[in-house]
Amino acid sequence: MIELGIYISAGAGYEVAKMAARYLEIARESSANPSSVQLQFSANAYPNGIPNRALIIGGNETIRDCLQQWANSEAPPFVGIKPMGTNNVLFQALYNECIAMTADDFIGYDLSELTYFPKFRVGIAGDRTFGNTASFSQYDGTVAKVNSIVRAIPLVPGKLRLGASYFGGLVESLFKANEGLPLMEMFLTTPFFGFVPIAPWQDPFGEELTRVSIKEGSKWERIAKLFRTLAAFSLGRAPSPGVLNFETSKEFSARNANNHLFLDGDLIRENRDEIIVTRSEKPLRVVALV
Repeated sequence: MIELGIYISAGAGYEVAKMAARYLEIARESSANPSSVQLQFSANAYPNGIPNRALIIGGNETIRDCLQQWANSEAPPFVGIKPMGTNNVLFQALYNECIAMTADDFIGYDLSELTYFPKFRVGIAGDRTFGNTASFSQYDGTVAKVNSIVRAIPLVPGKLRLGASYFGGLVESLFKANEGLPLMEMFLTTPFFGFVPIAPWQDPFGEELTRVSIKEGSKWERIAKLFRTLAAFSLGRAPSPGVLNFETSKEFSARNANNHLFLDGDLIRENRDEIIVTRSEKPLRVVALV
């Protein structure tokens, strides 16, 4: 059995690799069996068996690749998330709930005391997992496309890239918003969108999901709501009452056909005839690493 798996993306940069090497050294020095501490890649998260604990270093895509493979495992690892992305939404949600520790403490944590941490059921959309947000609307798809284009430009700061993506999605919404369809539509596993609590009544460790949408009103009314939502998010605030619509996933009926599926801001190039959104059957214990 692997005592600790440290997971990074195969395309991780120098800073991620340097951090992973440091944690690898610390873990092997403190382990009675250094060979049981391994560095692995998120795309193939358990070639040598599922570890007792897993330290993930990276952004939403790296985190999701790992959770995808552990979501319904009979013996999932104790998972620690060390954020390296622009806006690690699952990390922020866990941090806001005070479910956090240092990476050094995580490496040496006594697994017999895991009952201290609540169990978390990741979201399931079709056959894909998501840590905090699954988005289905036209606007979110545009944001993902702009984000992928700007990401390819060297030396663009992460916050500037994220801002450009939001702005690009808003501009395209001016021309492509269809009447009667949600301009923004997403499912949340936690009450938070990044830093912002927008569904404070939701139990982040329960079984229900919250659907958030901008649907009612004319095209221009919905675009105005989207602008107000993004403006509030950029200031670290929840939008004013009445801007966003909320309902539980149990109240949400079947999806329209041929939706494009977007998860955590990353484009998934695939059409689906039907998308069922729920939580994983088996929970994980996940902690934010500060």
